Amino acid sequence: MRLISSVATTLAFSLSACSAERASQGADADPVAGSAVSETNVIDVSATEADEMLANDASLVVLDVRTPAEFAEGHIKSAINIDFTDDAFAEKLARLDKSERYVLHCKSGRRSAGALKVMQKQGFESVVHMDDGFDAWKAAGNPVAQ
Repeated sequence: MRLISSVATTLAFSLSACSAERASQGADADPVAGSAVSETNVIDVSATEADEMLANDASLVVLDVRTPAEFAEGHIKSAINIDFTDDAFAEKLARLDKSERYVLHCKSGRRSAGALKVMQKQGFESVVHMDDGFDAWKAAGNPVAQ
C-alpha cells in the first residue's frame, strides 16, 4: 500500500511539473516545433458575432480561405480570398499587412483553424476567427455577395 501511495505521489508531482513547464512556455507555444509562436491576439466568434463586429468596425478585413470556386458561389462583401489549399498560401498570406485586424473564415472552420496557425507563425497581430464558418454565416441569414 505504501508503494502505491509513493507511486501516486510521484506521478502527481511529475504531471504538475509538466503543466508548470507548459505554462511557463506560454499558451502560444508550439508543442510540435518546440518554439514559441507569435503573440497574435485571437478571438473566436460565431458567424452572428462576426456580423455584428463587421457592422460596427469598418476597419476589419475579411479573409476568406476557401477555394476560388467556393468564393465565387458567395462570400462576405469586400472579403479577400486566399485559398488555404494553394501551395503558395503562406507566401500570399505574408504579403498582407500584419498590423490589420482580420476576420478569418472558411466553409466550416477546419481550414481557417489551419490558416490561423500560419498567421500566428507569420506574426499577424489580431485575428477574429469565425470558427463556425461561412455555412453558419449563410444559415444565420447574413448578407452574401456574389
